[in-house]
Amino acid sequence: MSGRRAPQAHSVARPWLIPLLIFLVAFGIRLFHVVQLESMPTFDDPTMDEGYHMELVKQINSPQGYPNEPYFRAPLYPYLLAFLFKMTGGSFFGVRIIQILLGALVPVLLFFLGKRIFNKQIGLWSGWIAVFYPTLIYYDASLLITLLEVLLSLSTILLLVYSEGRSRWLLIAAGIMLGLGGIARPTILLFGPALLIWGWFILRPQYGLKKAITAISLVGFSSLLVVLPVTIRNYVVADEFITISWQGGYNFYVGNNSKADGWSARVEGIDASWRGGYLQSIAIAEQAAGKKLTFSEVSDYWSTKTWQEISAEPGRFFGLLVKKARLLINGYEIPNNQDEYLPNEYSSVMNLLLHRGWLYFPYGLLAPLGLIGIGLSLRDWRKYLLPYLFIGAFSASLIAFFVCSRFRQPLVPLLILFAVFAVYKFIELWKAGKLKPVIICVIAFLALAVESNHDLLKLNMATVEAENRDLLGNAYLRKGKLDFAIIEYQKAVAANPTYGRGYNNIGTVLSRQGRFSEAAPYFQKAMQYDSRLPEPYINLSICYSETKDFANAVAILEQAKAIFPTNPPLYYYLSLAYVDLMRVKDAKIAAEEAVRLDPANQDFQRLVTELNAIPADQIR
Repeated sequence: MSGRRAPQAHSVARPWLIPLLIFLVAFGIRLFHVVQLESMPTFDDPTMDEGYHMELVKQINSPQGYPNEPYFRAPLYPYLLAFLFKMTGGSFFGVRIIQILLGALVPVLLFFLGKRIFNKQIGLWSGWIAVFYPTLIYYDASLLITLLEVLLSLSTILLLVYSEGRSRWLLIAAGIMLGLGGIARPTILLFGPALLIWGWFILRPQYGLKKAITAISLVGFSSLLVVLPVTIRNYVVADEFITISWQGGYNFYVGNNSKADGWSARVEGIDASWRGGYLQSIAIAEQAAGKKLTFSEVSDYWSTKTWQEISAEPGRFFGLLVKKARLLINGYEIPNNQDEYLPNEYSSVMNLLLHRGWLYFPYGLLAPLGLIGIGLSLRDWRKYLLPYLFIGAFSASLIAFFVCSRFRQPLVPLLILFAVFAVYKFIELWKAGKLKPVIICVIAFLALAVESNHDLLKLNMATVEAENRDLLGNAYLRKGKLDFAIIEYQKAVAANPTYGRGYNNIGTVLSRQGRFSEAAPYFQKAMQYDSRLPEPYINLSICYSETKDFANAVAILEQAKAIFPTNPPLYYYLSLAYVDLMRVKDAKIAAEEAVRLDPANQDFQRLVTELNAIPADQIR
């Protein structure tokens, strides 16, 4: 026999190779998306909630820092964003690159979770689906909290699974992730109490009651330690107990008031912008109370008002809860900050992967498969209890408030896991010749697919298109690109001839060009088509003032004051109009009301100071 050994297969394990490949491809896809998205006018001029975050970034990075008041919204993401902008020298591109690096970890974490609770094959397929899942790509590159919600919630579940309830360091790490998730989105903390079920049914039988209590306590105390600095800071600046943020009561009203639709963040009679909504939520509560309120009292006012409306119409409320449960599995990407389908025009990645039509792809396919996977996995429920608990707790938190695409994103990775399991199990049943369960699965899938791809929102697509054009036009307007702006606004009113904001914004462009006579009819059309907008009244008054028609400038704003009694800019411009008519006393009253409604506005404060400096003998 020869002394040579037979050649052997390479036996050196490379466990890092697959997760590294998943990460690199995920990052590459996201990078390609960001590069293409750079041509979108809102890329470096974010609006709505992204714009709100940029306002906070400016405040946090200013010498004064965050305003000396408790947090209105959970603070983790704004502080992270402020740090990233400082680190990248204010580069929107640089910040988004760092974010997609973090986002590319999600498919890797999903691979490990699937491998651990199912098998390597399911973990691998799940990871690769997450690599290409369009809304994960979309939100990774957005200046929204969503990235952190998904990353932190998935990290919490993974650490708990790997801890097996025994590893103290992994349990502490899971608690830290849960606490960070809470100061990104407070409703994530509902997963904490749900872990008591895990402790009782899984840990107690394995390790005994004492060790189960110890494990749950480690998670709970470490998460509370993360939240505690935020609570202490809120107490120091406001002398009231606010755990993380005080918007909960108002958000509860948004999602459950007598005219709520279950998905929209708009409330009739309240400014749809984040700043306007913030100020008016305070002003309306204080007006009802007849006194100045603390922040927690404002939140309590809206909670109480919500329960009063629920008590008056319990049937309506129950129907709304059912609708929100249906929205959880509806395939349409429900808009909140902006239409999720709009970036399809700029990103070939999104255009390829995200579709709306008879099939709302991919969520209209994912949700039915995910639910079937959950059903098929119930036989071994103990093995999958942690994902169940998160899905249940987080879904309940959404139904309690309102449901939209970005809020349900933390559910997406887990639905991917169970969807892959459903396909895996279906193939297994088919190969085994088990016809009855196969037929049941097919029928269940078809029924759920019809429900998931049902037009539940009943959106007017002409209005959706008008709002998209308006969004782009606003970005061009803020950049001073008036020609581009007016083209988008004209597209908006062409899409929907009754779209009031479009007419208002065409008038705004004409006003900036000094064409006040031409602008006035557009503001009048805006008032005609959308009575909810205060801006056309203000803009029309400016046109009157610029053409020296001061009496009509005052008249139109006095008319608007009765319609929008809590709108701060309206009182500011009314004060200026009174000054034009030399009605200084009325001007002072209006300016002071503007300051009362928006105390932080320096322009309002400056006007009050100037008016107070006018000699008494000149006041009438």
